[in-house]
Amino acid sequence: MEKMRKGAPVVLRIGLSLVLLWFEIIFGTLLLLGIFSRITALLLALHMLHITFTVGYNGIGVRDFGLAMGMIAVFLQGPDVWSLDKFFYKNKYAYA
Repeated sequence: MEKMRKGAPVVLRIGLSLVLLWFEIIFGTLLLLGIFSRITALLLALHMLHITFTVGYNGIGVRDFGLAMGMIAVFLQGPDVWSLDKFFYKNKYAYA
């Protein structure tokens, strides 16, 4: 029983890291490809703002605030000309 108790923190740590890694890979890939651009950018912005308020006013917090503002700009802009949203929703978005 003692051997299993020592392994519990390892299983917990690895399991949590895989969940967080999976979350960041999915939304990062969606944003990179321009799939569901607005909702992806909004969710990532909220995530970055949460990190910003969690770490507080320091170098990391200021950096994450800048990243969150960039995500908000992507959210407000919507899909751009190179996003796959352009091909999925041709009639919904007008491109210059």
